[in-house]
Amino acid sequence: MRPFKNIDEQINILIDRGLLIEDYNKAKRYLIHNNYYNVVNMYSKLFQEKENLYIKGTTFEEIKALHIFDTEIKNLLMKYIIIAEKHFKSIFAYHFAKKYHNKPFAYLDTSNYSNSNPLALTQTLSYISKKVNEQIRSKKENSVKHHFANHKDVPIWVIVNDLTLGNIIRLYKFIDNKTRNEIAKELSDILDTNIHQKINLEPNYLDKILDNVLNVRNCVAHNNKLLKYKCNNNIKFIPALYGSLQIDSKSSRQTPFHVFIALKCFLPTEDYALLHNSILKRTINMSKKLNDNSMNLVLESYGFPLSWHKKVSKIPQK
Repeated sequence: MRPFKNIDEQINILIDRGLLIEDYNKAKRYLIHNNYYNVVNMYSKLFQEKENLYIKGTTFEEIKALHIFDTEIKNLLMKYIIIAEKHFKSIFAYHFAKKYHNKPFAYLDTSNYSNSNPLALTQTLSYISKKVNEQIRSKKENSVKHHFANHKDVPIWVIVNDLTLGNIIRLYKFIDNKTRNEIAKELSDILDTNIHQKINLEPNYLDKILDNVLNVRNCVAHNNKLLKYKCNNNIKFIPALYGSLQIDSKSSRQTPFHVFIALKCFLPTEDYALLHNSILKRTINMSKKLNDNSMNLVLESYGFPLSWHKKVSKIPQK
């Protein structure tokens, strides 16, 4: 069993490993309030030349700054992933209802989907059915209960808000190809507003993008570090997504940076501009606290190009 060490013992271990503590009491308070493990074990390795030995001159304030930066980037991505999720759910619900509006509870009918993965489909529809029944049986008034009582149906556009992003992603994978392509066209139009270039997004590409967006959403929701996080899919390289940035087409596209870029497919111009400018502002602020070499290590750990904050500009906002 690992022995307990009080905060003073923990800080002295850091000092013995070469970390500079400029304000002992301030560092002590920060570690107590933010959990030593969450700060030191998760974010200090970037500043070590080898295990248990910090690069000469490394300060606690640099580790603290990285911890805060990661938290800020996570909060921003979560905020705008939720907005992207809202748009995707709305687009999905509209096109599903357009195709399957002639029978009640069409989204629970297995004949409206492909049978490529019957187990996953059954699990998803079972979850949705449970959600519908919970709302119908609820003692509180709600839109699901109202529609069922008055129309003997709960349309997809009513229940969609109670479904998870994972549910909708799976339904998108299972619906017919025509509807998948119609939804992909809607997202292509959103992308066009961000890059001013018409690109026809393929449903299979969107499947992988959506999975990666969900990966990052879940990572952030569980308060895991985003630093060095790797998504499941190495998505297709689309040069137009990256503008003037020189991105190596052979490099991995499984990082948070590539999810940030892919949100151009889901966020209208004003929303994406706010996300881009907010991340840029925080990256510039972070760069003032680190030397260029350390800052590039930080950027690389998220998948950003080296000196990204010096190569891009703010996106004009209305």
